[in-house]
Amino acid sequence: MMKIPVLGLVGVLLLAVERGILSPQMAEALLQESIDHGFRLSDRLHQAFKDRLALSADEVR
Repeated sequence: MMKIPVLGLVGVLLLAVERGILSPQMAEALLQESIDHGFRLSDRLHQAFKDRLALSADEVR
């Protein structure tokens, strides 16, 4: 209704990495900690997240 984009946890973590707020390693650790505490994420989305983080890590080098 308000035209506000919805990102979710994975989107926020990726955005933080892209903006240099978090390292890819920290983003992965935060997501894993969330999963360990009950956050549900499909294997497919988790792999896509890892793939995107790998690309971000390569861009930083």
